[in-house]
Amino acid sequence: MYGSAQPNKKRRQKLKPIDADQFQQIVNWEITQATDWIGSNISQSRQKAEAYYEGATSMKSEPGRSKVIVTVVRDAIHSILPSIGRIFGQTDTVGEFTSDDEEDEQICQDMTKFVNGIYNKCGGYRALVIATTDALKSKIGVVKVTLERREIASHQISQMMDEEQLAELQAEVQTGDVIITEISEPVDMAEQMPPEMGGEQMPPDMQQQVMLTRKSFRNKWSLDPIPPESFIIDSEATSAENARLVGIRRNMPIYEALAMGLSYGDLEGHTTDDAGTLEQERQNRLGFDPQDYADSTTDDTAKQVTISEIWLRIDADGDEVAELRHLICVGATNEILVDEVVQCTPLAIFVTDLQPHVMFPICLAEDLIQDQDALTAITRSILDNVALVNSPRTEVNEGQVNLEDVKNNEIGAIIRVKSVGQINELVTPFVAGQTLPVLEYLHQVSETRSGVTKLSQGIDPNALQATSRIAANAAVQGSDSRIEMMARNIAETGVKDLFQAILRTAMYQLKGEQSIKTPSGYRMVNPGLWHDQINININVGLGNGRIDEKQQSLQLVMGVQQQLMTQYGLTNPLCGWENVRNSLKTTLRLSGLKNVNDFFPFVSPENIAAFDAQIKQQAAAAEAAKQPPPPPVPDVVGAAKVKAETDLQIQTAKLQQQGQMDLQKLQAEQQKAIAEMQQQHELDLAKLQAEMQTKLTIAQWEVDARRDEANQNFAVQSEKIGMDAAAKVKVARENASNMVGREK
Repeated sequence: MYGSAQPNKKRRQKLKPIDADQFQQIVNWEITQATDWIGSNISQSRQKAEAYYEGATSMKSEPGRSKVIVTVVRDAIHSILPSIGRIFGQTDTVGEFTSDDEEDEQICQDMTKFVNGIYNKCGGYRALVIATTDALKSKIGVVKVTLERREIASHQISQMMDEEQLAELQAEVQTGDVIITEISEPVDMAEQMPPEMGGEQMPPDMQQQVMLTRKSFRNKWSLDPIPPESFIIDSEATSAENARLVGIRRNMPIYEALAMGLSYGDLEGHTTDDAGTLEQERQNRLGFDPQDYADSTTDDTAKQVTISEIWLRIDADGDEVAELRHLICVGATNEILVDEVVQCTPLAIFVTDLQPHVMFPICLAEDLIQDQDALTAITRSILDNVALVNSPRTEVNEGQVNLEDVKNNEIGAIIRVKSVGQINELVTPFVAGQTLPVLEYLHQVSETRSGVTKLSQGIDPNALQATSRIAANAAVQGSDSRIEMMARNIAETGVKDLFQAILRTAMYQLKGEQSIKTPSGYRMVNPGLWHDQINININVGLGNGRIDEKQQSLQLVMGVQQQLMTQYGLTNPLCGWENVRNSLKTTLRLSGLKNVNDFFPFVSPENIAAFDAQIKQQAAAAEAAKQPPPPPVPDVVGAAKVKAETDLQIQTAKLQQQGQMDLQKLQAEQQKAIAEMQQQHELDLAKLQAEMQTKLTIAQWEVDARRDEANQNFAVQSEKIGMDAAAKVKVARENASNMVGREK
């Protein structure tokens, strides 16, 4: 019977577990084979594409001729990246988790908020742009999702303290989460005090400072773009899901390896394998050898070591089921340092072109290499022709012309000749005009391959003016379709893989509840209770309509929504406030405004229902107030009763009117009395202020009089003292002269 497998009646032998030495040999062989295969088959084309991206060409240039290079590869990639950024940046919810099971609706909403929060907070846009650039010029882009339980240390320096205070502090920190990491040398505070403050007379006072370190732990998410030369995969793989081996192999300083949780003893003695093709690819991309600038003489942890972090599917325990094992190896021999069984590979592979059944498709840069060479050759020939036309060569008679004058290119310079007609210009015909159609054709071919045209960029007004609106829209949409295809491929490969990697990392590595932000506030969720058997829809701004056309369509939709809400209320099953808010949110995002909560806040369904009931109540009351009361039924028997009631109502109305008039009169009298009291109060206050000002003026006058009197007394006393001093000096002089006369 064709197509049926016959059961094997022989007894199968059970597989034996792989011992440690054999497992080490298998791992070393797998890594070596994957590295050699990529170095032999993939690296060369990537290096060439990278060189053309940086502005290289295979066209040789002659001395004295044009050396210009038309950077077709780089220009095309730079023109595509803004469209990719706009397509994936139009919404805050890049990826949305959905499920066909009704019981999974709540966890899908929680997953969507949590994963999008990690993507937006931890550099998702940066990883998207870098990985897309790698995919356009290096076949694929790779992003690794990492969750680390990182230790955060905060430091604080204490004040100066003596031995007793230091001992008390050391006793306190032994029981807390703060440790003393540094203690300064003792300082004599008496010597630090200036002598004028008594520092020399003070006894020695030895004090010290300490550094207190508080350690805490925090989850650190990283979305790291992986360099193309660091990514390795086995030769038979067509995707990361069916790969036997996939991983990252690169050289790094020892301190980075220590941050991965490895020990220095395991890393010491292993040298880097920097002679391979992949390391050469990295050096060509950087433009220099990093080892030439590495300083490994002063710090042993700055030395380079080769680390291979791989995910390998292998049945190591012999249970006939291949497990996915996470391995970290070191050195050229790939010595295993970490070996653990994991559930998933935290890698996202970005691809812009889905080439069937291959892992590394032909990228855009490889498509444009020949265009860059062709356009460079044509452009150089045109420039050389123009240069020869503008500056023709000259034929001279060497014996009849002064060669130094001929070499002088100054305008208006004189050339000395012995006879006329010894100088002739070699006229070069201008053939560049015949070459321009070829150049334009090559540009069109390049635009067709890349999808980047002048019409789509809006940089050729002449082309737009000479083209009808329908033809221009068709050309623009045709070019957009190529870029939209790239964006869809990126969404269905790399972005979807990235969101799935974030989800699985949270499921398998996060412990306990985590906080997520919802429109109604913050809420705690437990990722450990989630599962990955769900769908991932990537929301991208794709479509043939332009932005203005989309906005017009949304205006029509909102008009219909408003009619339905006006006719059937806010909580009708056809259209509610949340639908209108979604339309407004999309309109704002097309205009460049992302935060819709600033304009139209989120309202819970319960509040909407209560508000709708309130509006209906008010409308019913207003409608009832508009209807006139029914006419009274004639009743002969109760006519007297009706008349009495009517008279009573009239009398009551009169009394109410009289009461209102009396109340208004009383209020007017009260207001008048209050106004008179306020006026009297203001008069009293003004009078009191005038009296206080008068008293203050008199007091100032008295103070001035006393001051003048004191100044006069001081002057008189000073004069008297001066006269007494002069008299004393005169008497002393007379006494001195008398003494001199007596001695004679």
